[in-house]
Amino acid sequence: MLVNRAIQKGKKNFQIPYINWDDLKLLLKELSKEKGLLLLETSFKDGTEVTIKL
Repeated sequence: MLVNRAIQKGKKNFQIPYINWDDLKLLLKELSKEKGLLLLETSFKDGTEVTIKL
């Protein structure tokens, strides 16, 4: 959601907020249970398509 708002506003230097290691470990542990989950799917005007799955 933060990234979407930054893109809509035309920001070119968006930085991902800091996440401490303990929170990141918990997040990765939960995400590892969701294999095949579609995280991102987008296409650009030049025809480039990007898909990111777990």
